[in-house]
Amino acid sequence: MGLFKSKTPTVIGIDVTSTSVKLIELSGSDRRYKIESWAVEPLPDDAVRDKQIADVQTVGSAIRRALDRAGCKVKQAAAAVGGSAVITKVLTLPADLNEDDLEGQVQVEAAQFIPYPLDEISMDFHVVGQRGTELADVLMAACRTESVDTVVSVVELAGLNARIIDVEAFAMARAAALLPALRQAGADLVTALFDIGSTSTTMVVLREGRIIYTREHSFGGRGLVDSVQQRYGLSAKEAELAIRSGDLPESFADEIAPDFRNSVAVQIGRLLQYFYAGSEFSRVDQIIVSGGVSALPELAPAVSSEIGVPTFIGNPLADMARAGRVPARAIDEGHSMMIACGLALRSFD
Repeated sequence: MGLFKSKTPTVIGIDVTSTSVKLIELSGSDRRYKIESWAVEPLPDDAVRDKQIADVQTVGSAIRRALDRAGCKVKQAAAAVGGSAVITKVLTLPADLNEDDLEGQVQVEAAQFIPYPLDEISMDFHVVGQRGTELADVLMAACRTESVDTVVSVVELAGLNARIIDVEAFAMARAAALLPALRQAGADLVTALFDIGSTSTTMVVLREGRIIYTREHSFGGRGLVDSVQQRYGLSAKEAELAIRSGDLPESFADEIAPDFRNSVAVQIGRLLQYFYAGSEFSRVDQIIVSGGVSALPELAPAVSSEIGVPTFIGNPLADMARAGRVPARAIDEGHSMMIACGLALRSFD
């Protein structure tokens, strides 16, 4: 199953996180999109662990419930793998290789840094740019086949056809193209995206719309949930709902939020140092933060102040229209739909 497969019928984007299933269906063209279906369905603890689906039946049932609530009739789905299951790398290879020779060279290169036998790996690649006339940059993605098969299983259990299995980082980059900060970016601008989930953060660095770096990091919003839960005597689910809705005591703004904003800034700074150390770049020009944590008030100014780089909250749904059955909060919560949106955009490849 190709990770870069294109020319597909309309697909519904399905993002399986450690706490919920998120799905979205889009219509439209020329970057003028409309949300046709949207739903978020919570998952019980341990259904997904470390971005790996642990309970196929539970996750498949949650997708089915989300589809029913959304009223979605689409039967083709795009889902993604992420976290430690995926290895991505930009390879620099001769530009004059034909498709077969290029595939063989990618496999030779991949064998040097993939810590699994190649017969246990699903791998795909895509030429993303040229370096002069003799060299080409080739983006390669590799994933344990068992991880891909698990995602396919939960999608099919929900009654859908797993038309596309993508990579979370690639879905983020696709959705980010809708953001004003990217649309207005100059040709040489380097943008660092950080999608902060419950237990992990996906970092993607873009230049000229192309991925030049990705990394996963075990930091997420769970720490904020734990702090709210302990401080106000709430259950984990109650704490998550209170954070999402902003329905928190006044003391939250002074007692909990500042420390967590600082933690986010520190972790983003740490990830940027990994990027600088592992690439030819020594700067980023802007930072975009998405994920549930990005709803925290004053987060972008806090990160910008700490790191010294302009920072924005990424909501790819902000300028979209919506069907009558789609609630208004779908737009408001678009910052947490970056991956699902990027998957749904595969309909327009």
